[in-house]
Amino acid sequence: MIGHSCLIIFILSIQRTLADSDGECKHLRNMHDENQQLVIELSEKYDSKLVELDDLAHRLEVSQPPRVLLTAPNVASKYHRFQMACSVLRPLLSLSPCCR
Repeated sequence: MIGHSCLIIFILSIQRTLADSDGECKHLRNMHDENQQLVIELSEKYDSKLVELDDLAHRLEVSQPPRVLLTAPNVASKYHRFQMACSVLRPLLSLSPCCR
């Protein structure tokens, strides 16, 4: 009889443990589903921001005139042409009555 009651207590303990485990599994499943939904929403938001960023970059590119890349040879060449122009203009300016 004592062995029988111990067996019943053991079975009740196992049932209680199973019920707790089942509840914990349901809770974890709900958390997983909520996290999956959050990941989907964040992914959609990220994708929309990428599209918006591409659009803004394109609009900025179209709205600005092309820029000259300032490299050392490019700047040196422009400075050399400027000096040449000055050397040609200096004698002409000295002949002008307004620049005497």
